[in-house]
Amino acid sequence: VRQRFDEKLIREKNGHLARDVLDLAISRKNDRTWADSLDSSERFRLTPMDFGLDVLTAEQRERRMREVEAEVTQLVGWGSEEDAGSARHFFAQLRRQLGGT
Repeated sequence: VRQRFDEKLIREKNGHLARDVLDLAISRKNDRTWADSLDSSERFRLTPMDFGLDVLTAEQRERRMREVEAEVTQLVGWGSEEDAGSARHFFAQLRRQLGGT
């Protein structure tokens, strides 16, 4: 059995849903930027993350991976791939030998 809904009712429900999504995004933005200065342009900008879309561009993802790797290296003390006596150098060499890259 196929039901037909009134177009006006559908538009109204979609409008309510859109307002709810926007309200949630604004709340997330406020949570993210509450400590920023009042004249910060970031306080007025909504990002995809505010809408629950945690999608990064390839460039953002690569930059974030480099930041995380640098932070982990600093915290763990593994050194860098260029330091011949470091654990990172050892594992990089092992990865090259096993993976061929």
